[in-house]
Amino acid sequence: MNHGLQPYQLEPRRRRRRRRDVEEIEGLDNIVAHEGEDIEWRKVNKEEWCQCGRCELMDTAVECLCCREIENVRAKMNIGSENEMACILDHFEFEFVCLHPAVIRTALVARTDIRRDSIVDPIPNETFRLQAYRQFTYWVHDRLGKAVRRVIPACVVNKIRKDFPSIDGNYVGFKEVE
Repeated sequence: MNHGLQPYQLEPRRRRRRRRDVEEIEGLDNIVAHEGEDIEWRKVNKEEWCQCGRCELMDTAVECLCCREIENVRAKMNIGSENEMACILDHFEFEFVCLHPAVIRTALVARTDIRRDSIVDPIPNETFRLQAYRQFTYWVHDRLGKAVRRVIPACVVNKIRKDFPSIDGNYVGFKEVE
């Protein structure tokens, strides 16, 4: 009989994802529906995909996405009701949650506190811009989890870029999880 140490005996077991769970996660927006489909046409003709009238062409086809194409954003916009909005930028909470410097700075302080980083004053526009993207994602999708990313609609990206511009005019754009 072996009475030696047996590590991890009380650790909870990781639940395996069922097919339905994966479909629900992927179903958060319709980007998944574009996988395998040629979407390069989106880079040249925004009239074909922009339904809100406020999007601009983006550098990659996957970033050429309108707010009205994402289910969670559509829910925020009350699509199908009498209070329906034309664009997510018209939502009264958008400016407060995603563009207000005091809200973004407070979120940055919370993030640096959790990560035990320090905040640099004055905060550069790039930092404000990246936090504004996070704020939008949290506001629309709630918590996504580690290594889960969602494309932000072109209208939102361009509004955030206008409010927090890059010094050299270069922007990174959407990055897939590695």
